[in-house]
Amino acid sequence: MALIYNASSKDQKVKVFGNWFEIPSGKIKVVQDNIARFMAIDRQDRGFVALSEAFEDPEYKLTPDGQAELAEAKRQGVANRIKALQAVINNETVSLQQDLTMKNINVDSRGYMDDKAVEHLKELTEYRNSKSDEDAAKLQKIKDLEKELG
Repeated sequence: MALIYNASSKDQKVKVFGNWFEIPSGKIKVVQDNIARFMAIDRQDRGFVALSEAFEDPEYKLTPDGQAELAEAKRQGVANRIKALQAVINNETVSLQQDLTMKNINVDSRGYMDDKAVEHLKELTEYRNSKSDEDAAKLQKIKDLEKELG
């Protein structure tokens, strides 16, 4: 058995080898080895990351090593998800713009994006906003430490 982690901010429902799996955001699921490999490689665009076997011990997640490994898995999963979202949005806008240009319609293609592409754009914006919030919090912590030093 292997462990798969959903690092994305959304619950993910995915079909693997004819079976549906639903993994809530930020949760770890125990699955067969071949399913975990498939999800971690072929469905990494959804934010899935394979975890080490050490996570089978419930206490490992609470240790500093476990926390560090989970943080790295989250970073990797989110990076994969962001990359996939950017590719989908770029493909949508380029394809739409080409279609409109071929028909001699000179408008911004983003106004004609379908609902799914807009949903992807919202999710990408959420990731970027959370990253900027983390950066702002880190910057504020550094400033507070500098004030303490004098």
